[in-house]
Amino acid sequence: MHTIKKNIFSSCLVWLIISFTQTLFGQEAPSAFSTLKLSLNYVSNINNNQFHQYWHPGQGANFAVQTPFYWGDVQAGLQYVPHKKRTGSPSFESYYVYLGWGYSLHLFRNMHWLNALQAGNYYMDFDDPDINVTQRQESELGIALYSALSLRLYKQLYGYGAVRYLKVFTHKRLELTYLSIGVAFVLETPAWLIEVLK
Repeated sequence: MHTIKKNIFSSCLVWLIISFTQTLFGQEAPSAFSTLKLSLNYVSNINNNQFHQYWHPGQGANFAVQTPFYWGDVQAGLQYVPHKKRTGSPSFESYYVYLGWGYSLHLFRNMHWLNALQAGNYYMDFDDPDINVTQRQESELGIALYSALSLRLYKQLYGYGAVRYLKVFTHKRLELTYLSIGVAFVLETPAWLIEVLK
């Protein structure tokens, strides 16, 4: 876990240096809300800590919408991951609903690198018929560091790879790291929607 944190911190530091340089030399930024990037990713939990002694995270998915803001980019998304029990604890399904803000760098002609801070609701739905229905759900604050590379494959179609380090503020903090791969499609935002967003 310490190595993962160190690598994420190092990546963010490099990203900050590059973003400052590009801003200083006037990299042209897109207009606010001018495009919508829709992404759908396969998600896998890749770290191992005490949490994993009780649950085994299964294959998950992440859907997100990203658009340019006045500075940087904003996101909204949903990550779903099922968790199978290892011991007497019941299995559960997790839903991380989040908003994020970050800055996307244009590294090469067809590649972008986004780093973002995300915050949202980490919702857990436990599978235990012996527990009262009203007590099977738990909802906690989740804050994440997110880093993603996108490569244009064809016109508006992009390949997508990302890492998310998520901290969930349960009584005993959960620290989860996810790797995701998938595709994204970029489209122009309709004029009426831009007016609504502005």
